[in-house]
Amino acid sequence: MGTQAQDSAVFRGQLLAHFGEIPQCDFCKHIHADNDFTCDAYPDDIPGKIMTNVHDHTKPFPGDHGIGYEARAA
Repeated sequence: MGTQAQDSAVFRGQLLAHFGEIPQCDFCKHIHADNDFTCDAYPDDIPGKIMTNVHDHTKPFPGDHGIGYEARAA
């Protein structure tokens, strides 16, 4: 097990290999820069259905407190 950043990079690579696409969270302004698996909507852990793009988080999802996907500034 490496650092949190290294572990996050490995897991993201596994997601990409398995699902063939980059998680929508990577482009959201609410993602926490210090932890790729938390955000303003889910400060403890982003649900798998959102992380794997099964659910389009421009639409409400249980527990998101009304915070959905918003593209971050380029």
